[in-house]
Amino acid sequence: ARAVLDRARPILEAHGTPARKAAFYRIWTMQQLVRNRLRATEEDIAALRAALAAAEQAGEEKDIGYATYFVGWALWLGGDLAGATPELARALALAERIGEKHLRSFALLTRALTALRGHDTERVRALLPRALAVARSTADGSRTAGSLAVAAWLAWQDGRTDEVLRLAAEIDQDELSTISSTAKYRWVYLFPVLA
Repeated sequence: ARAVLDRARPILEAHGTPARKAAFYRIWTMQQLVRNRLRATEEDIAALRAALAAAEQAGEEKDIGYATYFVGWALWLGGDLAGATPELARALALAERIGEKHLRSFALLTRALTALRGHDTERVRALLPRALAVARSTADGSRTAGSLAVAAWLAWQDGRTDEVLRLAAEIDQDELSTISSTAKYRWVYLFPVLA
């Protein structure tokens, strides 16, 4: 897929509309991230910023919201928690303003994961109920499992090992074999189980 996208890139750059460029840069970067096992590089973040700039030029708020989210998500993947936090907050604010539930779900979960990665248990505790409620309200199994994984981490921090095991068993009932599923959150709940 990346080879096909690479061949199309010069044509898109010369003739693509801002909306098409925004979508292209996001898809191109996602292929790179999948190939690199979700390890974000500066090149990936630059491409996602180009997608955001193109979305802003096109002016469609929903696309701007998702493009902003993906910049924050890639920064989180790369370990830049300070950079990720305002991007994710901006995406969440836009999602709430325009009523985009799936973007809210993405942004809330990734904000909780950002707080988790920073070992900020109180921030995780504050974000988790909203993240879980929105994921469940959209019937988004991937985000629900991700939120439950964060809940397992929080239970571990609180010393509630029985709850860790209960949540892990609930998550493990889902099919976690593809990159587009909850597979990318498996580490969040497996480490507390192993501990």
